[in-house]
Amino acid sequence: MNSKILISSLVAFGMVVTPAVAHGSASDKGDEASKVEVVVAGGTLTGKIVFDGKELPKLGALDMSSKPDHQEHCMKADDKKERVFLIDAKSKGVANVFVEVRNKATRKMKWKPTGPLGPSDQVHCRFEPHIMVVPVGLEVVFKNSDPFMHNVHFYCKKNPAANFGIPENGKKAVTFKSDEKIRVKCDVHTWMDSWVIATSNPYHALTGADGSFKIEGIEPGTYEIRVWHAGFGGYKQKKVEIAEGANNFEVKTSQFKP
Repeated sequence: MNSKILISSLVAFGMVVTPAVAHGSASDKGDEASKVEVVVAGGTLTGKIVFDGKELPKLGALDMSSKPDHQEHCMKADDKKERVFLIDAKSKGVANVFVEVRNKATRKMKWKPTGPLGPSDQVHCRFEPHIMVVPVGLEVVFKNSDPFMHNVHFYCKKNPAANFGIPENGKKAVTFKSDEKIRVKCDVHTWMDSWVIATSNPYHALTGADGSFKIEGIEPGTYEIRVWHAGFGGYKQKKVEIAEGANNFEVKTSQFKP
């Protein structure tokens, strides 16, 4: 079943308002600090990735018994099922879908997050988070909060492949040099897996539990939208016009290609 992709300007000639709050000095009487709002022009792309199959994929239970001496600790994990197909039963929204907006200009951009990066942690024999988006060229910490050794095995094509151990309460900083979606495994605990998405493109988002996403501050123009999911595969829509203000994008999993 082919579903229609909706790319539309919801608010013509609108402006994206991003509040940047500057606090002034409070008076001796306890007056509230003054606030200043800064208006930033650009386009905001919001939307949702929706599952449209007949039956929701079943999440298989993880067998954590292959490491008997660690089993008691590993079984304390809150989640002991596969994490590939996390779909909201009510809205059918798909979590952990990577969405990016690209054109020639974005190839020259460098994503430099202002907040803290990561870390990626290993807790009760699970990688947390399951999907992690990291900037190319900046250090990202991988740590181990479990009381025994783990290893981190990167399956790379564009970045150098790596396989290193992290002892109890240990950590290691890693820098990715190229844009790539990287499978991550722990060879000690074979059920442990995750993905790292290294990107230099600032125009991206990862869908939340309800399948929704939001990308702000996009320079108006013509773009290609690319969508990727670890289980469903990928989808791309070329020549999409992003206008100032609000734009919407919706795609269904039947349109993905493995």
